[in-house]
Amino acid sequence: MAKIEEILQTEVLKNLELDKIVKVPKSMSMRDTITKLNDSRIQTALVTENDKTVGILTQSHVVQKMALGNEASLSQSVESVMFPITGKLTANSTLAEAMSHLKSHRQKSLPVIDDQGNTVGVVSYKTLVRFIAARFSDKVYNLPPNLHQTSMAKEGA
Repeated sequence: MAKIEEILQTEVLKNLELDKIVKVPKSMSMRDTITKLNDSRIQTALVTENDKTVGILTQSHVVQKMALGNEASLSQSVESVMFPITGKLTANSTLAEAMSHLKSHRQKSLPVIDDQGNTVGVVSYKTLVRFIAARFSDKVYNLPPNLHQTSMAKEGA
């Protein structure tokens, strides 16, 4: 079985189940954007201008803004609340590149584009963890709650 380091360096994003997205124009109101996210049961909206992605808004961004007392008026445009896109990944980017971009751009999720420049989904830390957990399920799901935990007594009959 391949080591996790090898997988991170060789596996590409197009082989992952990327997070689904909703595209909204930057002029759309927060009320309509939140409604669209809720109706589609999707947590990420890519904000567009002339079919080009210019920002990202997730349900956690909205909650975060509200928790900080920066309540966005529901009538405001999504442009005033979105986070500008500071980086994009291609479908041929490796998992290691995705992790590096997420960290360096201080984003929880970033859009993934195909060879034609179309956004095909969003990669997030959650996406990467799900993939790694599935790939190494025998290791991940058999770990004790505390990695240094040892049993003082033999178990079983």
